[in-house]
Amino acid sequence: MIALALAGVAATATTATAQASPTAPPVSVGLDGSFDFHACPAGTPAADACLTDHVTGTLPGIGAVTSTFEVHIGYSRFAADGCGPIEKHGTFTAAGGSTVRLAAHGLYCNASSTASYAYTVTGGTRALAHASGHGQWLVPAPATYSDGLGTGTEYLYGTLHR
Repeated sequence: MIALALAGVAATATTATAQASPTAPPVSVGLDGSFDFHACPAGTPAADACLTDHVTGTLPGIGAVTSTFEVHIGYSRFAADGCGPIEKHGTFTAAGGSTVRLAAHGLYCNASSTASYAYTVTGGTRALAHASGHGQWLVPAPATYSDGLGTGTEYLYGTLHR
């Protein structure tokens, strides 16, 4: 990173028109989530669970978003402590129709009903076609849960570059 900074100083010193790269605001937001369990795709171990997570809120530098994420909880691979793998894939859609795709992999623990993921931006469309970023996505126990449906706040911490 220091080498990049020094290269930037050298380029600015030798080129009067050089401009600094825009920096993205850090992501540290709470989003509203609602989920519903459903049957997993064919070939998924019978002990595993699948759900669809709908998330809405505001992302820095992007604005209001809606989203749909598919989640797979790998109960068949859980350890004796009641924790195991979880993955989430989906898309945030901005008000103007631009999208950002994310993939997240992490750990879900039964005792706390909490999921903690490492997320990575895997692409985007339109105004967000060059999106990038990574960080942590934390999903605490749901505020409400009944008959396979739940709601609660989800937290993103990290970066999201346009």
